[in-house]
Amino acid sequence: MTILRLVLFSEVSTPPPELQLRSTESPKSGCTTHYLLMLAAEAVGFLSLDRTEHELGIYEIWIRSDKRRQGLARHCLCLIEELAASESRTGLWVRPVPLSPDTAADELVNLYVNTGYRPDRADPELWRKWLQV
Repeated sequence: MTILRLVLFSEVSTPPPELQLRSTESPKSGCTTHYLLMLAAEAVGFLSLDRTEHELGIYEIWIRSDKRRQGLARHCLCLIEELAASESRTGLWVRPVPLSPDTAADELVNLYVNTGYRPDRADPELWRKWLQV
């Protein structure tokens, strides 16, 4: 079984053009940490995270269109949880808004609901998942 892994964007000497473009177009490109999602030696996606004192914020998960519907986004969320736990963070947050026209909003919401995220009471557009550390 091939394992999906996160690689810091800055550690890749020549990222694929499509993902290089994604990193520069990311609305938070100046204040987040960017990762490539690697499946074996192939870059299949892009991830943008922000770190607050106790949480990781997910600004963007983007999977190449030819790699969608294979469970990679769900697997990526597991990797993000592992990263958060390794940094002793107590939670994750995300705003589940599609960033590309080929992603349906209800599919995105279902992904987060099915992986334990819930709307924040104070800000229903912000979804959170609390972690056991």
